[in-house]
Amino acid sequence: MVAVAWLVRLYAEGVAVMRERWVPFATAPDQPTAEAWCQLIRNAGCPAMAKSDNVPFLGETAMPVRLMTLIERADEAREVLSRYVNYSV
Repeated sequence: MVAVAWLVRLYAEGVAVMRERWVPFATAPDQPTAEAWCQLIRNAGCPAMAKSDNVPFLGETAMPVRLMTLIERADEAREVLSRYVNYSV
């Protein structure tokens, strides 16, 4: 019964996240870099995730990866990235 409640909660949280408007704000050269940049942005208090067109079961990709954040936080995420990584859009 506990497992079912946990799955219901996990699904509800996922649906809530999907309702928010996520937009790309930068592109990393590869997936490891994208994950590092996302963590840097999250540490600054801004939500971020890496979005790749690569099939997940193929592992990490050396292809460019989009960084995404909430639409209302895109400018803040770009600012954090440009401050710490010297990335310009």
